[in-house]
Amino acid sequence: MSEILSKLRQQSDEQHDFTFHGVSLSESGELHATYSEKVEFSDETYDQFGNVIDEISYVTYRNISFHIEVLDTNKLLMLIYNSPKSTRSFLDCFARLFDFQVGFSSPELNLKTFKGVLESDLKAKLEGTGKVKVSRVVIDKAAKASIEITSIKDAFKSLDKLIEGKEYKLDKLSSSIYVDGHTVDFELSKICSLRVRDEHLSYILPSIKGTLINQ
Repeated sequence: MSEILSKLRQQSDEQHDFTFHGVSLSESGELHATYSEKVEFSDETYDQFGNVIDEISYVTYRNISFHIEVLDTNKLLMLIYNSPKSTRSFLDCFARLFDFQVGFSSPELNLKTFKGVLESDLKAKLEGTGKVKVSRVVIDKAAKASIEITSIKDAFKSLDKLIEGKEYKLDKLSSSIYVDGHTVDFELSKICSLRVRDEHLSYILPSIKGTLINQ
C-alpha cells in the first residue's frame, strides 16, 4: 500500500493530464484519494451558410473519489464512490501510472451467501426486503426466466410463493437491517454495485469483503 501511496502523491502536479489529490492513508490502512482528469471541449457556431463564425474551447475536470484497502494477501479492493457510467479512462490511467503492473477485475458477489454473512456479522435478520431480482429460474427443459419482484413487505416471501422451491441466482436485492438502534437501508447487486448512506457503509462493507474472500 505504501508504494501506491507514494506513486499517487507523485502524480499530484496539475501539469499532467490526470492527477490524484487528497491522497491519504487512514489509521486502519485504507488509502483514500480523488482522481482528476482534464477534459477539453470545443464548440463551433455556424452561420446560415455553414461557415464557422465563432469557436470556443474550454477545459473541465472529471473527478472520481475512491479508496483502496486490502482484501486478502494477494488482492486489493477498490471502492469507487458515486461511480460514473464509465471508469475505463480512470482505470487505464491508474494502470499506466504503475507501468501496467496492476490489473483490475470486476468481482461477482454471491448474494445468497452475502445475505447469510451479513446477518451473521450483524447478528440481525434482513427486514422489509423491498426488491429482489433473480435469474436462471428453470421453467422447463427449454426455458429459464429472470424475475424482478417489488414488495411493500418481503420480496423473498413473494418470490418463494412464485417459484415454489426452484433454484435461482440472486442478482440484486434492496433491503434493510436493524442494527445499533437504527435501520440500515441498502441496495446491492451481484457485480458489487452498492447504494447505501455513507455513514452506514461500515455495516455492509465487511460482509461484502468476507463473502468475496470465502465464496
